[in-house]
Amino acid sequence: MSLLWFYKVRVMDTILSFAPWWIVRKDELNDIDVCHGPVLVYDEETINDTLFDWLYMEGINRLLFPPLNIHARISENAWKLGATFKCYSMNELHLLTGILSSLKMNQVIMDIEKNGLDNLKEFYETGLRTFITSPVFIKRFTGWDINLFLSINDLDNPIEAIFNDITIDERDNVSGLALNPETHTMDDHELEALINIVDNTIKLFPMAKILILGRPILMINEPEQGYPDWNAIKTRVEIFNDRFPEYELWADPGRSIISHAGGLMIEVDSISEGSRIHIAFPILKPVCPIAYNLDRNAYLEIVSISNTQNNTIISLKGDISRGDRIIFPCFDPDGMMNENIQGRISIQYLNARNRCVVKI
Repeated sequence: MSLLWFYKVRVMDTILSFAPWWIVRKDELNDIDVCHGPVLVYDEETINDTLFDWLYMEGINRLLFPPLNIHARISENAWKLGATFKCYSMNELHLLTGILSSLKMNQVIMDIEKNGLDNLKEFYETGLRTFITSPVFIKRFTGWDINLFLSINDLDNPIEAIFNDITIDERDNVSGLALNPETHTMDDHELEALINIVDNTIKLFPMAKILILGRPILMINEPEQGYPDWNAIKTRVEIFNDRFPEYELWADPGRSIISHAGGLMIEVDSISEGSRIHIAFPILKPVCPIAYNLDRNAYLEIVSISNTQNNTIISLKGDISRGDRIIFPCFDPDGMMNENIQGRISIQYLNARNRCVVKI
């Protein structure tokens, strides 16, 4: 684990007893100029808190972090704290190594499906040795000196039949299973179905010792403010620890891991009937259905969001007037920066405070 170059003492279970960052740091938000267009704001302290909680959660052996390449500062913080990066393409890997020149390939996992298999030799030559892929492509990795994780994403179709013609030697390549069901969230019934699939599948791979728990399993948000619901997340981890005590658990929360640490900040220049405001590019729906009026110290309810190719119309409920400064917390950090938005919005960070150096 890398040097813990910052940190304040905190208790994971009591994080939501504190006001969210957009209220605690309201004065600093008021210093940000939004007269010339929206600004995407990130609270570095909340990011660091979140990374710390994931990395040192009991029962979790490793954290997989998506390389948010447009947010070099966030990726740097994740790397300093000891996260492992999960990439999806060679271009993403090149962008990441451009940000982190000292990054070693044993700190990277490449998730590749059919379109990326033709680049396997190129990936291998970079020093990459750990891959996630679909079970149907297991034979394509035969003969490579690698660690292979098989992705499990379909809860309806048992996959045991796929392995009927797989040899013992081919199975020995498999280091574990990556559990990332194709669903936004998982209820208890779906979770039990997944556990049964894992129980029936993992025994086919004698060398497998790791389970990667994906976003639908772990990303449970507190509904009012969008912060991670740490108690619910820890309960999920405990369930897998109890059912599979001999396996390491890795966390893969996905690209929304720090969405609660960011917010889109605007100045209202016009309001149409029904308290509708317009933003000059398409945005994604935030994690929690709220906005905060910094000038009036009041929450607003997001009634609806509609997108066209070039703009967004947001209908709000609450006290709002022309010239008010509004922040929409909990936006996806990567989704905000799609090809329709890049170059049309600035990013600012509220610096982390309460730093100290801890030598280990």
